[in-house]
Amino acid sequence: MIKDKPLFGFGTMQFYPVHNEYQANYFQNSKTIDANELLVADNIEYAFNEFIQITTEYGIVGLIIFSTFVVLILGNSANYKLNNPYISEIIKIGIWASVLSILITSFFSYPLHSIPTTINFFVFLGFLSSYYYPLFEFKNINCSGFFKIFLLSGILIFIFFLL
Repeated sequence: MIKDKPLFGFGTMQFYPVHNEYQANYFQNSKTIDANELLVADNIEYAFNEFIQITTEYGIVGLIIFSTFVVLILGNSANYKLNNPYISEIIKIGIWASVLSILITSFFSYPLHSIPTTINFFVFLGFLSSYYYPLFEFKNINCSGFFKIFLLSGILIFIFFLL
């Protein structure tokens, strides 16, 4: 599946229909069908690996964007320390462990398809991004209220169409 559309994938929520079509074509065109293959064939909704699912739906570009997003947040939070070293470091280590456990589990399951786990994952990334020290700041940028509403509406519409 990935080799047919490697760059941009099949699109959001397309793993389920595309995989089942590929599976049906495999069984129709196969010269010899093993009985064990028939036993494990099923109506698959999710890939049993979050990264394969991301690559199938969004392609290599989507996987690179997701990976870069996570790596930048983890990397920046590891290098930055707050004023209170004791409490903040303990909390940061706990959040790091939580994010890494979700990422490791993603190799063997599909935890990001569970709403509570997804919410925790992105909230934890949000907490870790608070440790981020910006490389540059946008100061004295004045935007009208209309532009802010327009920008927020655009972001919300974009997120709505992703779901």
